[in-house]
Amino acid sequence: MKDFLLKKRLILAALAVLLLADGALAYFNLKMSENRQSPDQVLAVQNRQLNLLKGDVLRAAKIREKVPENLVTLNKFEASLPSESNGYSIVSQEIGDIARKTRLSVDNIKFGQKVLANRNLDQINIDITVNGDYNGIVRFLNALQRSKNAYIVETLELDSQTSNAAAPGTLRIGVHLVTYFRTAA
Repeated sequence: MKDFLLKKRLILAALAVLLLADGALAYFNLKMSENRQSPDQVLAVQNRQLNLLKGDVLRAAKIREKVPENLVTLNKFEASLPSESNGYSIVSQEIGDIARKTRLSVDNIKFGQKVLANRNLDQINIDITVNGDYNGIVRFLNALQRSKNAYIVETLELDSQTSNAAAPGTLRIGVHLVTYFRTAA
């Protein structure tokens, strides 16, 4: 009889293990089937990705078509830049002329040069300090932007050390500009 009870318990334990395993497999099967998409959904996702890639290819082809045109424009721009040999005097004179026309005084002009690798260009950093009224400074900056020479106004800084002798309403502004000069090829 004891032998029968032991066999019965072993069979019930094995049956319980099998039922638990069956339940776990049913759960995992359910989770996996939830993540599956129908073939129509898969096709729709793949078509969307294909259309996005086709759009990227078309944009790249248009960019490639415009490269020669852009190179011509870039070469014209580089040719319009002053040469390194006389660029400093051209820039100094132009800044002085614009300052006079806008009734500003220029205290300092400092140049810094940086050679651009693989280009026949030098980047010229220009730091100037101008004194005058607000309207004159705005006209000065507008004239720089409309100049035939390329100037990039990077920073404007209000100088807090305005002289006591300066007229009321006079501002002292530090301007950091960048321009480019052609170098001898």
